[in-house]
Amino acid sequence: MDDTVDRQVLLAAYFKNFENTYSEDLSSFWAHELMHELIDKDKDKAWEVILDLIDFAPNKESLAYVGADVLEEFLNCRGTRFIDSIEHEANSSKRFLYALANSWINKEAESYKVHQSIMKRFEILDECAADSIAAEIFSEEKDREPE
Repeated sequence: MDDTVDRQVLLAAYFKNFENTYSEDLSSFWAHELMHELIDKDKDKAWEVILDLIDFAPNKESLAYVGADVLEEFLNCRGTRFIDSIEHEANSSKRFLYALANSWINKEAESYKVHQSIMKRFEILDECAADSIAAEIFSEEKDREPE
């Protein structure tokens, strides 16, 4: 990642790009492109930013998008040496678990077995199970918001 791009600016632009998916506004598309470039060129930095995207996703749809976009791409192409980190995040973060549930991993990818194992262990075998995790996440976070 270009060090001149502030991480918070990147996160905000990535989510703005998602919000503009069905519009002609491409002003934030650079963030999507930068994330995929990062996955190709600097997997350690990409992993850090993906975790930030998961942590700061403002709603269920945005979190699912992170899973179906950059997390999925990362796990299919670069996930091999991050298997321990994937396990750790799944065990400690409901947000990560929900994003992971929205990732479709190629059967040829080394991270496929880990993905399947995690889904079975947490009994996320269908969309309803994944949605119940999201409901729990955003309900808990709403309860913590100051009034």
